[in-house]
Amino acid sequence: MTKYEQAKYRVRTKARIEHTCFVCGQMIVAGDYYYRERLDMQKPPSLILKEFCEKCGIEQPSDSGGT
Repeated sequence: MTKYEQAKYRVRTKARIEHTCFVCGQMIVAGDYYYRERLDMQKPPSLILKEFCEKCGIEQPSDSGGT
């Protein structure tokens, strides 16, 4: 685990393009809502922030324990 894992949190977002859920592999099509990891920093490091479908985004606990 990196030192930035605790600073990550998830935000519910409306998709503008297709994404794939990191947990179950379900396609998230444009117009659907999904959860995206965020990291609030002035100059965030280049990390891979994951996307989750609505089902997995709610069921899977956030790594940071945040919102």
